[in-house]
Amino acid sequence: MALVQRKDRSKLIKDRPVIFSDLDTNFSKTAGVSDVLRYVHEDSVKSSIRNIVLTNRTERFFNANFGCDIRKMLFENMEPSSETAIKALIEDAIENFEPRAQLINVIVSAQEELNAYTVAVVFNTINSTEQQTLDLILTRVR
Repeated sequence: MALVQRKDRSKLIKDRPVIFSDLDTNFSKTAGVSDVLRYVHEDSVKSSIRNIVLTNRTERFFNANFGCDIRKMLFENMEPSSETAIKALIEDAIENFEPRAQLINVIVSAQEELNAYTVAVVFNTINSTEQQTLDLILTRVR
């Protein structure tokens, strides 16, 4: 009886490129296929960062610390201290809840005529050296 040698699976896994993927939060269908739209690589990380920033703490029942608590800052007066506080909240949330992103910078600027804040999150993904930028507009809901 001959022994069959198995291939070293750990080597095969290490040689494969890492693929990040997430589902679309609106559960949109892929064109031509009855399957949910999937984000991959940088788009996946951008979608995740957007969800982290727009989620309030205690909004997810079994993970009460998840989120950013940005909405409470949107009702404050538009001052430089508000911009600094928003920047700190976003930086902390991304560093705590998105391990696939290496944060480079968060730029927050008040748009008083729109009663909103524009946010630019600059980051790298852990398997890429190309900088990515996610632009968000934060406005009050009520």
